[in-house]
Amino acid sequence: MQVNRMQITSTGPIRHRLSVRALLLVLSLGLLIGCAGTPEPVQVDTSITAEEIYERAWRRMTAGNYDGAMQMLRALEARHPFTPEGQQAQLDQIYVTHLAGDRRGTAEVARRYIRENPRSDHLDYAYYMQGIAWFDMRSSLSRRILNLDHARLDVTNAHRSFDAFRELVERFPDSEYSQDARLRMIYLRNVIARHNWHVANHYLERGAYMAAAARASKVIEEMQPNEVTPFAMDILAAAYDGVGESSMAADVRSLRGRSFPNHQEGGEPPIR
Repeated sequence: MQVNRMQITSTGPIRHRLSVRALLLVLSLGLLIGCAGTPEPVQVDTSITAEEIYERAWRRMTAGNYDGAMQMLRALEARHPFTPEGQQAQLDQIYVTHLAGDRRGTAEVARRYIRENPRSDHLDYAYYMQGIAWFDMRSSLSRRILNLDHARLDVTNAHRSFDAFRELVERFPDSEYSQDARLRMIYLRNVIARHNWHVANHYLERGAYMAAAARASKVIEEMQPNEVTPFAMDILAAAYDGVGESSMAADVRSLRGRSFPNHQEGGEPPIR
């Protein structure tokens, strides 16, 4: 597997920039490659240069020895703190941690990089990888096997992923990662809106009409655009009926009819 390599030179690191398509391919293959690596003892001679440490880290990473690569990168960061070499080592740790399949660790390493390097030219990459890590944590083996709707379960990680991607596109709208982040935000917004629809429907079925109306209104007012809105309007109208506000229910149905003329009342939002 060939990727654009980061190199440390006498004038400082060359920025690691993968295209989004290449980066996503590497991320998807990372777990498979990681299974082939066998950790080897890491001994860092105090006499070797930053470039030599980096060379060893790279060899271990490409061999699938992510533990060894991380040890070398941490040694490089420790020896050259507050330098371009140390900053580059921090940045590379995000990538290596993700290749190792440690999603939570990836999010944490990215968060640390953002906190400690607030003026870095690589913040867009760090935010993107943080968002990817939380995005991937939405799923689990049991959810995939049982084909569960993610929106019925906890969406905390979806919120975290959305927030990281939003920070990326707001701060770096022209970044090469921003377009993919925007597409993921659309997906995540629909997942979060669908989660709120499930909660609103749960309240409605139990006669908690005001709670149902509050959740449905949240979808309608705070999560635009999303594909769940007409279904949320169904719940809002039903909740108004439940508390005897028939005229308000009629107003909601009238607005829904004008805004979503092809929508049939009832049913559930689509699962994406």
